[in-house]
Amino acid sequence: MLLADVAVSGVVVTHGTDTMEESAYLAWLLVRSDKPVVFAGAQRHAGQQDTEGPRNIHDAILLAASGAPDGIGAAIVFEGDIHGARHVAKTHTSRVDTFRSAGLGKLGEIDGGEVHLYSRPALPRPQIAAPRLDPDVELIALSLGSTPRYLDRAGANGASGIVLSAFGRGNAPKGFAAATERLVAAGIPVIIASRCAEGRTRAG
Repeated sequence: MLLADVAVSGVVVTHGTDTMEESAYLAWLLVRSDKPVVFAGAQRHAGQQDTEGPRNIHDAILLAASGAPDGIGAAIVFEGDIHGARHVAKTHTSRVDTFRSAGLGKLGEIDGGEVHLYSRPALPRPQIAAPRLDPDVELIALSLGSTPRYLDRAGANGASGIVLSAFGRGNAPKGFAAATERLVAAGIPVIIASRCAEGRTRAG
């Protein structure tokens, strides 16, 4: 692995912004090295005169080479802000300052070519030993009027697991609890998450 090389301070990954937060979070979970994995990209096309891509990549390289973020896991650098992969999300379709860390805020910033890291995670990050990624896990997001039909269809069409993005503490409309019981009984795990940006799920 590249990060195992003593001559390597960190890695920069260029990535499209639409799914950057997901890839960064995956790296946060799976990469075992304490060296930084820094994601960067651009909202504006490279052909636009005011594209911010080169600056973001430059800042990401500064962070990866600085040694400052060792131990924080994967991060995203965008518009001078440093965000930890655990809590960052894309929040605007087109603005260059699209990435935000709801509630907890950014980890630091890059100003005039200098890296300023203001905070670090209080808890150690999990390190998952996953030999491969399972492409058959489905994500189902709930909204007003949702029914468990998609849940049942996913189970009947080869889903090996389901992540249910539910309301609030993990609430769902009528019928979802029964559908979840059927899937779990069939050996298909259903993980309940919340569509809220902050807080955690909790059994009622």
